[in-house]
Amino acid sequence: MMANHARSLLRHLIGGWRNLWIITALALIGWLTAGIYRVGPGERAEILRFGAVARTSGPGLHVRLPPPIERVRFAPGQT
Repeated sequence: MMANHARSLLRHLIGGWRNLWIITALALIGWLTAGIYRVGPGERAEILRFGAVARTSGPGLHVRLPPPIERVRFAPGQT
């Protein structure tokens, strides 16, 4: 009787850990995809790392470190 209860508890814990890993993986993927951004034609973007300008980028699809590490500030491009 006690062995059955222990097995049931163990199965419940393993299923719980598996669900926790799935939720954690999905949250991590969502956080990483927050680092993808697009700069339109005629625009430029300044990448701020912890508030200081780290680099600039021109038109196109780019990747940066997700918030709060890096943020994007858009500005009109040079003519």
